[in-house]
Amino acid sequence: MATYVPLQNERTGEIKRIKVGWSWTLFFFSSFFGLPLFLRGMTGWGTTMLIILTISVISQASDPDQADPTALILSIVQFACVLYLAVSGNKLTGKRMLERGWTWADPDAFAAMCARDRWSLADLR
Repeated sequence: MATYVPLQNERTGEIKRIKVGWSWTLFFFSSFFGLPLFLRGMTGWGTTMLIILTISVISQASDPDQADPTALILSIVQFACVLYLAVSGNKLTGKRMLERGWTWADPDAFAAMCARDRWSLADLR
């Protein structure tokens, strides 16, 4: 069962639920122009995925009939990034939101304790 932790924006009162753990969205779609990364405000990772995709497309378009080692290396790097983002993407999103002024909507809830433990934020309340 997935655990979601609610984070609240102090200024607006908006509440967003962040999943604790594996991100299927980032696993399947982070290599698609980095779109979900940009939507989460993770512009550095989104730009990285966009650059990898662009270089991969250019290297394959230059000579599609020839096996290019650059394309293989880029595919491996891209897959490694996708795996890392699937495992750590929700953690990175949650930490980024907390750094930008969001707070735990219910700091004593089980989900918040679980998130603090999994995200290595034991000292933040």
